Amino acid sequence: MTKKLAFFSHSTDFFFRHFYPALETAVELGFEVTLFLPKEPERFIPLASCVRYVTPPISSGQVSPISIFRQVIWLTREIRKSPQNVVMAFSLRACVVLALAMPFVRCDRAIFSITGLGLMSLLSDARTRLSRRIVYGILARVARNPKACFVLENGSDGERIGLPTTAQKHQIMGAGVDASEFTIQPMPPRPPLRLVVAGRLIWSKGVDIAVEAVSRLVREGASVELDIYGSPDPDN
Repeated sequence: MTKKLAFFSHSTDFFFRHFYPALETAVELGFEVTLFLPKEPERFIPLASCVRYVTPPISSGQVSPISIFRQVIWLTREIRKSPQNVVMAFSLRACVVLALAMPFVRCDRAIFSITGLGLMSLLSDARTRLSRRIVYGILARVARNPKACFVLENGSDGERIGLPTTAQKHQIMGAGVDASEFTIQPMPPRPPLRLVVAGRLIWSKGVDIAVEAVSRLVREGASVELDIYGSPDPDN
């Protein structure tokens, strides 16, 4: 009997950019794969035709409690219509939706991939503090379920969330550079000192901090330049 596995994310680009190897592995292991994604990829991606897409009727940019509640209902219905052996959610918001749906669905394993805590851990206003307490509480509670497993990119995230010591959790570093793919090159001529920021153009990535730091150095007379590579993320 073929086992079924579903991946759930609020961003199609995010999923294929960072977690395509997970899809490859699932297909190689013989899983029947379903992708709960906002849309199908716009460009050709190998294996994309081997999976079933289910797109939610809710905009991925909606983060209000009502929209989260609607997403929980939608995900619950979809998993009940097509029961899954494994469901894996990527990013904090998707993990919260899956955690809230857990009591109402049947699956052998629910995997929560926490790819960072984002603005939830950076802001300190009253609304964020309340949201943080609720979100972390939901995740800490579901972590007590023996079917739940957490995958963390940052070692401190589990402690911040308050995951119990008995929780099933694994740390897999998601950032860095494979040194075997590059060779050491001589430093480029200086001045100027040229710096680069590469990433999504969202506030939590620290682009504003890099700009301010370089601007201060320039005002103080340093010969330094900053190049920024990336694209906006309207849903974040």
